[in-house]
Amino acid sequence: MLTEKKVTIISQTFEGRVLFIDTKLPNHPGNFSTFKKIPFNYLLLELPKMPLFKDAQKEKFIPQVNLQELLSKFNGQTQTKQRNGSMRKLRLFKLPKYLIIAYHLKKDTLT
Repeated sequence: MLTEKKVTIISQTFEGRVLFIDTKLPNHPGNFSTFKKIPFNYLLLELPKMPLFKDAQKEKFIPQVNLQELLSKFNGQTQTKQRNGSMRKLRLFKLPKYLIIAYHLKKDTLT
Protein backbone atom coordinates (compact mmCIF):
# COMPACT_ATOMS: atom_id res chain seq x y z
CA MET A 1 0.00 0.00 0.00
CA LEU A 2 1.41 3.36 -1.02
CA THR A 3 1.15 6.20 1.43
CA GLU A 4 0.67 9.69 0.08
CA LYS A 5 2.42 12.62 1.67
CA LYS A 6 -0.07 15.01 3.23
CA VAL A 7 0.05 18.24 1.25
CA THR A 8 -0.39 21.36 3.35
CA ILE A 9 -0.48 25.07 2.58
CA ILE A 10 2.99 25.31 4.16
CA SER A 11 4.48 22.63 1.92
CA GLN A 12 2.77 24.04 -1.18
CA THR A 13 4.15 27.51 -0.42
CA PHE A 14 7.60 26.91 1.07
CA GLU A 15 8.77 23.44 0.01
CA GLY A 16 11.38 23.05 -2.70
CA ARG A 17 13.65 20.17 -3.70
CA VAL A 18 17.41 19.96 -3.94
CA LEU A 19 19.20 17.22 -5.88
CA PHE A 20 22.10 15.61 -3.98
CA ILE A 21 24.71 13.99 -6.24
CA ASP A 22 27.22 11.95 -4.21
CA THR A 23 30.20 10.45 -6.04
CA LYS A 24 32.74 8.04 -4.61
CA LEU A 25 36.39 8.94 -5.20
CA PRO A 26 38.03 7.23 -8.23
CA ASN A 27 40.52 5.31 -6.02
CA HIS A 28 37.75 3.59 -4.06
CA PRO A 29 36.23 0.32 -5.21
CA GLY A 30 32.70 0.58 -6.54
CA ASN A 31 33.08 4.08 -8.03
CA PHE A 32 29.52 5.30 -8.64
CA SER A 33 27.20 8.24 -8.12
CA THR A 34 23.96 8.33 -6.17
CA PHE A 35 21.17 10.82 -6.78
CA LYS A 36 18.59 11.88 -4.19
CA LYS A 37 15.92 14.59 -4.37
CA ILE A 38 15.50 15.97 -0.85
CA PRO A 39 12.73 18.41 0.13
CA PHE A 40 13.64 21.64 1.93
CA ASN A 41 11.74 24.51 3.52
CA TYR A 42 14.67 26.94 3.72
CA LEU A 43 18.25 27.25 2.50
CA LEU A 44 21.16 27.90 4.84
CA LEU A 45 23.75 30.09 3.12
CA GLU A 46 27.20 31.15 4.29
CA LEU A 47 28.30 34.76 3.84
CA PRO A 48 31.68 34.51 2.11
CA LYS A 49 33.02 37.88 3.33
CA MET A 50 32.32 40.56 5.85
CA PRO A 51 29.45 42.87 4.92
CA LEU A 52 30.44 46.19 3.43
CA PHE A 53 28.20 48.67 5.22
CA LYS A 54 27.11 49.53 8.77
CA ASP A 55 23.69 50.72 9.87
CA ALA A 56 22.87 54.36 10.68
CA GLN A 57 24.06 53.95 14.29
CA LYS A 58 27.33 52.39 12.97
CA GLU A 59 26.84 49.41 15.27
CA LYS A 60 25.59 46.54 13.12
CA PHE A 61 26.93 45.28 9.81
CA ILE A 62 24.41 45.14 6.98
CA PRO A 63 25.01 42.21 4.61
CA GLN A 64 25.80 43.31 1.04
CA VAL A 65 26.43 40.10 -0.86
CA ASN A 66 25.36 39.01 -4.33
CA LEU A 67 22.59 36.39 -3.98
CA GLN A 68 23.85 34.51 -7.03
CA GLU A 69 27.23 34.12 -5.31
CA LEU A 70 25.56 32.76 -2.16
CA LEU A 71 23.52 30.26 -4.17
CA SER A 72 26.54 29.03 -6.16
CA LYS A 73 26.86 25.92 -3.95
CA PHE A 74 23.53 24.80 -5.48
CA ASN A 75 24.66 25.14 -9.13
CA GLY A 76 25.28 21.40 -9.65
CA GLN A 77 28.98 22.05 -10.40
CA THR A 78 30.52 23.06 -7.05
CA GLN A 79 31.86 19.99 -5.23
CA THR A 80 32.36 19.60 -1.49
CA LYS A 81 34.27 16.76 0.11
CA GLN A 82 32.29 14.73 2.66
CA ARG A 83 33.60 13.06 5.83
CA ASN A 84 33.43 9.62 4.21
CA GLY A 85 35.66 10.76 1.32
CA SER A 86 32.92 11.09 -1.28
CA MET A 87 32.31 14.28 -3.23
CA ARG A 88 28.91 16.00 -3.20
CA LYS A 89 27.28 18.38 -5.65
CA LEU A 90 23.97 20.13 -4.97
CA ARG A 91 21.50 21.43 -7.52
CA LEU A 92 18.25 23.25 -6.91
CA PHE A 93 15.71 20.97 -8.53
CA LYS A 94 12.47 22.74 -7.67
CA LEU A 95 12.14 26.17 -6.11
CA PRO A 96 9.22 26.95 -3.81
CA LYS A 97 6.81 29.79 -4.44
CA TYR A 98 8.49 31.70 -1.58
CA LEU A 99 12.12 31.04 -0.66
CA ILE A 100 13.23 31.37 2.97
CA ILE A 101 16.95 32.08 3.31
CA ALA A 102 18.96 31.87 6.53
CA TYR A 103 22.64 32.76 6.72
CA HIS A 104 25.64 32.69 8.99
CA LEU A 105 29.13 34.13 8.72
CA LYS A 106 31.93 31.71 7.96
CA LYS A 107 34.26 31.35 10.95
CA ASP A 108 37.35 32.37 8.95
CA THR A 109 35.79 35.78 8.17
CA LEU A 110 35.46 36.72 11.85
CA THR A 111 39.21 37.02 12.50
